Amino acid sequence: SGSWHGMSLAALLGQGDPDFTHLSGAAPALDPHHVCIFGARDIDPPEREFADQYGVQIITMEDIRRRGLEPCWQEALDIVHTGTQAQALSFDIDCLSPDFPLATGTPVPGGFKPEEILPLITALNPADWDLMELTELNPILNIDGADINASVALARDIAAALLASVRSNN
Repeated sequence: SGSWHGMSLAALLGQGDPDFTHLSGAAPALDPHHVCIFGARDIDPPEREFADQYGVQIITMEDIRRRGLEPCWQEALDIVHTGTQAQALSFDIDCLSPDFPLATGTPVPGGFKPEEILPLITALNPADWDLMELTELNPILNIDGADINASVALARDIAAALLASVRSNN
């Protein structure tokens, strides 16, 4: 789509400028059949076409609300863990509903409530993941009256949930 926030994934899938697509060595670095975008709400048409063409799985919030959070979450975990050598979790804070005003550049209605997503994160087994990251928090933004301190506190709670699962398994 040309949106910067999705370009790193596209590059890892071998798409885009060769200066980016080969940063990790040979392109593609990821098999698109083991990539799952979970909780999507606003997908650009070129992103949808790319996902369909290459086999990237997208589980939308509509899917989650229709089928249930737990079965969709298990499906996502199966996609990224089955037949793979390494797994990464990228948690975009903008997956949360802007009902909770977020300091992020891409708020979209209909996202997760913190009380829905925090138990899923806390239940993750860190031994199953090679990388976990928290992205899209931008404390300098004040979109729709976002309480920056509350956004940072929520990001801290998410990071603490990730770290708590690490500590409990050591």
